[in-house]
Amino acid sequence: MEKAYAQGITSINISSTTNHPSNAKRSAHTVGRAFDINVINGIHVSKTNPYVDVMQNIILNTPGWMEDYGPLIIERMYPDGPVLAPWARDIPGGHDDHIHVYGTLEIKINIYIIMNKLISILLVLSLMSCNNKTSSNNDKEGTASNSEAQQKTKIITKVDSNSNKNLSLDSAKNLKEKNAEQPKEAVKVSLDAFSDLPKEIEGCSCYFYLSKKDKKEEKNIFVNDFAKTAFVSINGKVEKFILKEHQEGSNIYLYSNGAYDLKTKITKKESDGAEGAIEEGILTLMKGSDILFEKNFIGSCSC
Repeated sequence: MEKAYAQGITSINISSTTNHPSNAKRSAHTVGRAFDINVINGIHVSKTNPYVDVMQNIILNTPGWMEDYGPLIIERMYPDGPVLAPWARDIPGGHDDHIHVYGTLEIKINIYIIMNKLISILLVLSLMSCNNKTSSNNDKEGTASNSEAQQKTKIITKVDSNSNKNLSLDSAKNLKEKNAEQPKEAVKVSLDAFSDLPKEIEGCSCYFYLSKKDKKEEKNIFVNDFAKTAFVSINGKVEKFILKEHQEGSNIYLYSNGAYDLKTKITKKESDGAEGAIEEGILTLMKGSDILFEKNFIGSCSC
């Protein structure tokens, strides 16, 4: 890129594109919209490579980027701006030895041989057709209006003023006392497995399951996008949760959707390639201080 060349970057090495192994069901590598850089100007990517900061900031200023994961920057683009992607840092390796780039654009790689026989790769990024944009109107959900438009029904009962009045009052009193004595039935809440992935789950993602059987059948109990968005199914409806709290290096992630809180605790983690992890943990659904659902899960996180 011209910006990179102007800031002293004369060569980079792309370590993977579509040849990247992945457990992500919608990996951007698989469809040719992601690549990894492991060497810049002949120096391996690391926190001490002086060109890493330059390269990652150039990516941040390139229209169409979605994921910029590397030693110094670990961010995913949202409609309202970039956000931190803690799951991208917390997987084994944490993108400390390469820069992962994913964008909603075409990536064209032109390879040139220069005098010292090093490979200089010029990346030319062009925005994808506007036809790929989907109308936000399709995302609007219908809301129930029955509760606001219920008709009020008046019950008119003719009673004898002398004989039935006291009987009616006594019956109403007895009914009220009876209802007060009966405890209210608790509303049952369950987390359900789901197979249809929300459109937000694309690129680097985590997929968790309640069993090996569910994993084989791709019945998820939890999915996320490595950044702030996660999904679970509550009583048969897929609900969106937003990450509210996480400390880097911690194995606990706290989410909320306003009505419920969701805690994901990783208890076991092992490497599964350059950008992946096999994980186990505990998923807890809460409402206030009440635990509504708590189960062990297995799964993977990958780009």
